[in-house]
Amino acid sequence: MEQTIELPAFRRSAELAPNSIDPETRSVEVIWSTGARVRRAALFGEPHDEELSMAPGHVRLERLNAGSDISKD
Repeated sequence: MEQTIELPAFRRSAELAPNSIDPETRSVEVIWSTGARVRRAALFGEPHDEELSMAPGHVRLERLNAGSDISKD
């Protein structure tokens, strides 16, 4: 049996480091996560603690490094 569940959009906020803006290369440092443990609300069940690993082998940056289309909603 196949079942479809409608889920809300998932979003991740990022912080920009203003002092890292480089107009020549059109780049800026982005802080996606510090790795700190954060309490998250659950879609189903109880809230949980999220702690993201910052280990190089745990982070995939291929799509971001290939060019990203980050838009503000």
